[in-house]
Amino acid sequence: MGLPATIIGIAFLIFFGGTLLPDKAVKPHDEEGARREYLCEFKVGSDYPYIGKNLKQAKLRKLEGVFLASLFRGSLQFTPVPSSMVIKKDDILLFSGDISRISSLQKTKSLKIPAHVEAGQFQYMKVIEAAVTPRSSLLFRKVKETDFRSSYHAAILAVHRHGKHLQSKIGDIVLKPGDILLLAVGKEFKKETSSIDFYFLSQLNDSLFNPSIRKKGWTSLFLLGFMALLVIADIISIIEAYGTGVLLLCLFNIISNNEIKSFIQWNVLVLIASSFGIGAALANSGLAEFIAHFT
Repeated sequence: MGLPATIIGIAFLIFFGGTLLPDKAVKPHDEEGARREYLCEFKVGSDYPYIGKNLKQAKLRKLEGVFLASLFRGSLQFTPVPSSMVIKKDDILLFSGDISRISSLQKTKSLKIPAHVEAGQFQYMKVIEAAVTPRSSLLFRKVKETDFRSSYHAAILAVHRHGKHLQSKIGDIVLKPGDILLLAVGKEFKKETSSIDFYFLSQLNDSLFNPSIRKKGWTSLFLLGFMALLVIADIISIIEAYGTGVLLLCLFNIISNNEIKSFIQWNVLVLIASSFGIGAALANSGLAEFIAHFT
């Protein structure tokens, strides 16, 4: 009964748990943070539904709290962007406005964010605000020349500088002291390793998901349910189900070898293995029997 009850409980939390929690909005740290506007790049992917249509048909002209500042097509830049401009694959759209509005474009308009992050690099990204310090090694260098992704395990989503709109690609922006960056960071990002280059201002409430992670989530749930049915039907044991499930997750590229290693609590395994050895020593030496009779 334990396994079916667990599956039912997980399904209940997934589909109905959100409605049971109170909706508490996170207040900004200050008024300036609430008013801060960013420039953010989006890339038009091959699955974008409005390829071959103009901006007006794509409903990108009248957006609440956001406006399309520039469009980049290869080496060409269009500023301002006319409403008759036809959208093509691999176009880069530069939006300006409130970051909470900008991040919603990923869901409502099926645009890819950010344009300069390779697909699948970060499966789960948290969004952090950071200011460039006067001692930063990034000063007066273009973003594309800093090898930012591999150095910090993060990607720059947007840049804010004294309330001014920088009409250029993020990769072409020359970083200066006080620039506020919106960073998408993965699991390997650590604040302490970047404290010299950045002042960390806040961690925003929203997180960005790679669209493929949703499919991986459903695949994981299906495998969990399938393994549970095999155990309930007494076809395989629980240990065999665990092993088969992990193997399938690896084959479907849902988890990586590094993630598996990070999830293993080696100190706990060593403690358990040591306890077996100590127990055997107590039994062979007769100390266990002596303690049992003594007590």
